[in-house]
Amino acid sequence: MKDYRYFGTTTSDTLYLRTAGTNTVIAQYPPAGSGGFTPSTQRVYTLYARGKTGVSGRTPSLALYTNR
Repeated sequence: MKDYRYFGTTTSDTLYLRTAGTNTVIAQYPPAGSGGFTPSTQRVYTLYARGKTGVSGRTPSLALYTNR
């Protein structure tokens, strides 16, 4: 992921990290089964991706931090 993205909604949604050029989902936020992500006005969020596909014990995941 790169650049800033504007979320023009305040409804609950799920953010997906996909392999470039494909529809293959490798991670999502929030994790499956834990509800949805609801952005708030006047907030800045940072998503951190970590892990590696195909490597035992390093399953890709996303973490979200609220900066402001």
